[in-house]
Amino acid sequence: MTIGNSVLSIGSGCLLLLAVVQLTAACQEDRELTWYHSIEADDTATEQLLADLAEFLPNEGAGEFGLEIQLQADDSCAECFSIDQVDRRGDVLAVKVRGGIPLGAQYGLYQVLEQAGWRFFTPYRDYRPKRIDPVRLQDRLETLQGRRFAPEMSRRGLHLHTLHTTEALFDFWLAGDEGGARRIVDWVVKNRGNYLQWCALDDINDPDRYSEWRRHTAAVIDYAHRRGVGVGLNTQLFSSSSLQNAYLTSDRESLAFLEQLPFDLLNLSFGEFVGQDPQQFVDLLSQMASLIEEVRPGTEVSASVHVGNFDNLRVDYQGENMLYYFLVKFVPSVIPWVHTVMYYDLYEDAGGAYNYDEFSEHRQFLLERLEQQEPVGYFPESAYWISFDNSVPLYLPLYIRSRWLDMWQTRQQGQSPLAEHVLFSSGWEWGYWQHDYLTLRMNYRLADDWRQGITELLEPLGEQGVQFAGTVAELAELQHDYLIEKRLAAYIAGVDFYIEAGRHSGIISQPTRILVDEAAKLEAAEADEFRIQVLAPLDEFADRLEQLFERLPGNEELDSVWLREIRDGLEVDFLRARYVACVYRAVLDADRSVRDQARVFLERAAEVVSRRHADLHYPHPELLVTAGQNPTIYSFGYLKQAHELCLWRRELVKLDNALGFLYQDVPWCIE
Repeated sequence: MTIGNSVLSIGSGCLLLLAVVQLTAACQEDRELTWYHSIEADDTATEQLLADLAEFLPNEGAGEFGLEIQLQADDSCAECFSIDQVDRRGDVLAVKVRGGIPLGAQYGLYQVLEQAGWRFFTPYRDYRPKRIDPVRLQDRLETLQGRRFAPEMSRRGLHLHTLHTTEALFDFWLAGDEGGARRIVDWVVKNRGNYLQWCALDDINDPDRYSEWRRHTAAVIDYAHRRGVGVGLNTQLFSSSSLQNAYLTSDRESLAFLEQLPFDLLNLSFGEFVGQDPQQFVDLLSQMASLIEEVRPGTEVSASVHVGNFDNLRVDYQGENMLYYFLVKFVPSVIPWVHTVMYYDLYEDAGGAYNYDEFSEHRQFLLERLEQQEPVGYFPESAYWISFDNSVPLYLPLYIRSRWLDMWQTRQQGQSPLAEHVLFSSGWEWGYWQHDYLTLRMNYRLADDWRQGITELLEPLGEQGVQFAGTVAELAELQHDYLIEKRLAAYIAGVDFYIEAGRHSGIISQPTRILVDEAAKLEAAEADEFRIQVLAPLDEFADRLEQLFERLPGNEELDSVWLREIRDGLEVDFLRARYVACVYRAVLDADRSVRDQARVFLERAAEVVSRRHADLHYPHPELLVTAGQNPTIYSFGYLKQAHELCLWRRELVKLDNALGFLYQDVPWCIE
C-alpha cells in the first residue's frame, strides 16, 4: 500500500515507518517547512493503523531538506518508546524510534514532531512550524537519544461529558459521521492518552435512534481500537437521582447494546443530591456488575464516587457511617473512581463546593485504597461549565495547577502509585483545551514542577510564547491565591436560575455567595464587613490581573491564534473581577455612577467575547453559541450564555431593580 510520496514498510515481524518532512531552504540555518508522507505495509492490521495515522499528518509537497522518522516495533512494552538513533545524511536527518505497537510507536512519532515544533493543541487545530532550524533539531533529538519513555499510569484518559452541549456531544452523539470523533481519538493519542469514554443519553431508547447510534458508535469504537485506545461508556444506575437525560442501565435488557458494541469499560454513575437505601445500592450494583460480565465477558466496571456533603447522603452500613457513594467499596468487582469538582483538589480548601470545606473523605478513601493495593482511579474535572467557568466566560489555568497538585501530593503520600486517571471534560474553548492537553501528559509523565508543561506547550511560539507561558503560570497562581485561598470563587463565577433556586432549597453545587439583591438589604455593619471580606480582596485581585494583562503585547502584535486566545482570556478575567466589584459596590452604596462603571466593563467584555467567538477552534461554532434542540436537558450550546454574557447581565438587572430603575424581569440564563 502506498499513499503520497514516502515509504512505510514492515519486514521480519517488525514495523518500520518512514515519514519524511521536507524543509525548503530559506537561509543557512532556518528552513521553511513543507511535508509529505506515504505508507507501505505487508500486514493488514498495521497497514490500517498507518493509514489512520496518515489521515492526521500534513501532506503538502516536497522540499530540499528531509526529516526521516523510522519507527521500529518493540514488543517489550506496548506504550513505551525510545529514540535510538539520530543521523545526518546530507540533506536528510534520519531518526530511528523504537516503540510498542500500536501506542508506543505513535507516541514516539509525535515526540519527534514535537521536537521539530509541532504542537497538537486541540482536536480541530494544531500548530505546524513554518520555519525550522535543522541543527537545533538534531541537537534536541540527540539529547533524548537512548532515553526510554514509559507511562507512569496504566489508564490515562478523558471522560467526555456528553450530557452537556459541548463539542463532544456533537462529535460523538449527534454526528452523521465519525470524522469529529476520529479527530478526538487522534488527539488523545497525540497527548499520550490511552482511554476515552463518553455519556450515553436516553434518546437511544427509541429503536430507530438506537439503530443509527449503534452504527455510528461501532465505527468510532473500531477506529479507537485500531489506534490502541480503550473505550468506555458512562450510564446511570438509578432513575430517581438522574437529573439529566442519562441512559439508565438497571437490568439485563438495558445492557443489550453491549452484545453488539465492544466497549472495554462501563462507568456507572449514581446521580447527585439524591441517595438510595444502602442495601439496595449494594445489591443492584453487584447485580449489574455480574450482568455486564455475563453479557460481554471481560468488560471492566467502574463507578463514580461523587461528592455531596448533605445529611440525606450519609448512610449507615455494616457498622460504618459514610457518604452514600462510598458504598462502591462493598462490590469488589467494581473499580471506584474518586471524583472531585471544579478546580478544587483533594488537598486544599474546597470553598464550600457541594457543601465541603475540603474533600478529606475522598482523599483518605483514595490513599487507603492505594495503600492496600486495591483498584482505584481518580476522576477530577477540567471544567464545570453550567454557570461556573467557561460559560461565564472565564479563563482558568488554575485547573492545570490543581490537577498537577493532586497527582504530585498523591505520589508523595501514597504507598502505591496511582494507576488510573480519567479527566472529566466539559468543553475546550477559552483555553480549556489546555487543561486536558497538559493533564494527559502529566498522566504519562509527571514533572516536578507544574509550570514545566506550560513552558513546553508554548515554546514553539517563540519569544512571545515564552512570555505568555510565564504569564499563564503567574495567572494560575493568582487564581489559586484569590479564588481558593481567599474564597472569591463564588463572586467570579456566575449564578443562573438553577444555582439560585438550588441554594434556596438547600441544594448546593458551586460555592455560594451573597446575591446582588441580598446585598442591597444588608445592615450597615454587615455591609461594612462585606466590603472588608469581599470587595477589598476582589479589588486587589482585579488590580493584579489588570497589571498582568497590561504586560502583554496587543492583539495586533500577535500573529498566533493561540496567544490571542490567552490574551482574550486574561482580559475577560480582569474585566469580570472589575465588573463584579462595581456591581456590589453600587448596590451597597446605592451609587448609580458606579453602576455606570460596571456597564462600561460589561460592554468591554462583550467586545472580547465577540472577538474570541469569531475565531473558535471548533469547525461548527454556531452549535456552541446558539439555541437548538438536542437530547440533553440544555436547549443551547455550552457557550451561549458566555456569548450573550447572560450571567453578567443577570447581575446588572438585579442591581438596576435594587437601585430603583424601571423594573425588569431577571434573566434565568438557562434557556
